[in-house]
Amino acid sequence: MVGTVDGGRAHSTAHPGAIYLHRGETWQVLALDLDDGVALMRPAEVDYSTTARETTAIAIRAELAHGTLPGARLSLGTVEVTQQTVSYLRRRQPGGEVLGEEPLDLPPRTLTTAAVWWTVAADVLAEAGLTGRDLPPEPRTPPSTARSGCPTALRDLRPVGHRRCLDGSAPRHRCPHGLRVRRPPGRSRLRRARLRGGRGRLSATRDTIAACECEQGCPSCVQSPKCGNQNHPLDKTGALDLLTAVLG
Repeated sequence: MVGTVDGGRAHSTAHPGAIYLHRGETWQVLALDLDDGVALMRPAEVDYSTTARETTAIAIRAELAHGTLPGARLSLGTVEVTQQTVSYLRRRQPGGEVLGEEPLDLPPRTLTTAAVWWTVAADVLAEAGLTGRDLPPEPRTPPSTARSGCPTALRDLRPVGHRRCLDGSAPRHRCPHGLRVRRPPGRSRLRRARLRGGRGRLSATRDTIAACECEQGCPSCVQSPKCGNQNHPLDKTGALDLLTAVLG
C-alpha cells in the first residue's frame, strides 16, 4: 500500500499513465480498477508530470430561490453535474512544456447537488456587443472567452469553498433566453449566502479585472492554473464587458 485517494479524485490523479507523487517518491500508474478501488503502480524516474483533462456538463433540475440584478437573474437550485476524465497531458519538468496528450477511457461520474447560477438575457448580451465568437452555441466547444474570464476571476475572490466549484462552461442551447454561468456543487447553506451576496461578489470581480494593468489578462485577473484550456480562450475585455452589462 502506497497511499489512498478519495473516489472523487481517483479518475484525475490515479488514471492509467498518471505520474503519482507520494512523500517525495515518484510512481507511474499502470492500471486503475474502479470496481475494487485499486490502482496498480510502479516506481518511476521520469522528467515529466501529468495533468488530467475533464469535461463537465451541468443540467439544472429545479430553481429554489432567485434574486435579480440590472442585467441578470441570480438563481439557487438543484443541478446534476456530470464529469468525465477524457485525457491527460504530459508536461516536461521543469519548464512545463507540453510533450503530448493521451486519451483515456473512463466512465462519467454524476452528482446531484446545489448550485448558484446567473442568467443573462439575450438583449443584454447584444447591447454589450458580445458576439457569437465570444459565446459559442455548441455544448462541446471550448469555454467562451468572455464567459470564461468571469468565473476565473471569481475563483480567486471567493472567501470560502474550492476553486474547482466554479464553472463557466454552460452551453447556450440549454438556455434559450440568454447565457448561464453556473457555480456547482456545494453546501446549500453556503450557496444561499452567495446568492444574497451575488451583486457584491460580481462587483468586486469587475473592479479587480478593471484595476489590473495587464492588457490581455494575467494570473492577477482572469488567468487560472486550473484552466482546462491552458488559458487560451480567455478574453479580459470580454469578461469586463459582460460583468458591466450584468451589473448595469
